[in-house]
Amino acid sequence: MKLSGAQVKAVLAVFETAPAPQGHPALTQLERTFGKHTFFLGPHGLHTVEPNEKAAEGEPNAYLVRLASWADDKRSNLAPHPPAIEMPVTIDLTSPPPVQATAPVAAPAETGSAETPAPSGPAPEWRG
Repeated sequence: MKLSGAQVKAVLAVFETAPAPQGHPALTQLERTFGKHTFFLGPHGLHTVEPNEKAAEGEPNAYLVRLASWADDKRSNLAPHPPAIEMPVTIDLTSPPPVQATAPVAAPAETGSAETPAPSGPAPEWRG
C-alpha cells in the first residue's frame, strides 16, 4: 500500500529504515514486481507495509513486511522471497485512505521476527 507522509513517519518511529525517494530509478521495477507500495530499505532488506485486516481494538493495525532480504554482508544485493512479517506496527490508516496494491497481496507467512537481531549500523541508503 502507498503511505502518506504521516504514515511513513509512524513507520520510521518504530523501525530503522529508509523510505524510497520519489522518482528513484528502482521504483518502476519494484512496482512492476510487487505493486504500488511505499518501499523501505531496512537492516534485513526490502520492506513494505500491509494492513492487518483482522486487528482487534488496541492491536497493531498493520505489518511491516519483508519482500527481499540482503544477499550479502555489504547490503548491496537483494534476494526476493515470499512475503514475511518483520513486525507489527500501529499507524493511522484512515487519512488519507490507503491506496490498494495493483495485485492483491495474500496474508504473509509469519516467518520473520522482530526478535531477529538486526545488523549493526544505520539503515541502508537508496542508491541510484
